[in-house]
Amino acid sequence: MEYEANECRHHSGQICDRHLNHGHSCRQSSSIKKKDRHELVKNVRSDLISEVGYLDKRIEPRTNKEIHQKRADISYVDKSNIGKHVHYFTDDTIGHPLCKTHIVNEMKDLSAQATIKALEKNKSKHYAEFVQKSKSHPAVVQGTRVINYKTIAMTSLGEMGDGTVKFFNGCISYYKTRLTREIRQAPRPDGRTPKELTAELRFIYRVRLQFAIAQGNSAIATSVGY
Repeated sequence: MEYEANECRHHSGQICDRHLNHGHSCRQSSSIKKKDRHELVKNVRSDLISEVGYLDKRIEPRTNKEIHQKRADISYVDKSNIGKHVHYFTDDTIGHPLCKTHIVNEMKDLSAQATIKALEKNKSKHYAEFVQKSKSHPAVVQGTRVINYKTIAMTSLGEMGDGTVKFFNGCISYYKTRLTREIRQAPRPDGRTPKELTAELRFIYRVRLQFAIAQGNSAIATSVGY
């Protein structure tokens, strides 16, 4: 199979290659398809948040209604500790490590995390003001509320950033704790343990997330004519 495929349907002289470099940079079509991929990933995370039992889930809540329209992708609350509620704010971002923007730094970075680090850095700057102001809320100052922001950074090849890994581990841990509490009160009819159930849930959603990214990549490739 040749490396180069069809010419981009939007740009003469631009070739769609197997690594989707042009597909990810084509301004005529990729921006819409990137949003589609973003939504696919966000939907998977939203389902996971609901399934593990977090409360007050909100999709794209405004971080400041008075000043701007900035929105986090998903927010939710951990109320398992009666005396202290943890308010999570998360934002998804996906980058293509083989594109011109990232490939040079990827080659220099021995950890092969240059794209992930760049995405996390950009999002952290974007939310720095919001996080700082949130921590001045009376409930935070009194210690009854904790603000936790996480950048859910991934690459188009499926690699996960530190915030993404922590998000998944946090969901699984919360789910296991809830199951353990429920089973102590009433054993499950199927006899399955919290360890078995959480392992299964982790596997299912890791697969679903990778499939969402792949499905989004396919839409990007198709949109430019690959």
